[in-house]
Amino acid sequence: MTRLGGDLMIDRVKRLWHWWKRVAERIGNVQARILLTAFYCVAVLPVALVLKLLADPLALTRGHGQTSWWLPRKPQATDLDEGKRQS
Repeated sequence: MTRLGGDLMIDRVKRLWHWWKRVAERIGNVQARILLTAFYCVAVLPVALVLKLLADPLALTRGHGQTSWWLPRKPQATDLDEGKRQS
């Protein structure tokens, strides 16, 4: 039994399509790495550096004239009515 010319052509197109899918996946991986690296360098890194230099979210630096790390707190009521309002 011999193969017809159309079947041979379909096999070649299928092999070419599978080859192209492998190549396109590799190209997509490289492209994604380049784009994500560029996005990180352009958008995330400068914002993070500015926030790192200007912000002190843990209040690690002492204020002017402050001699202790303790923070002043208002006294809280400790009676039964105040305890019932917590929930």
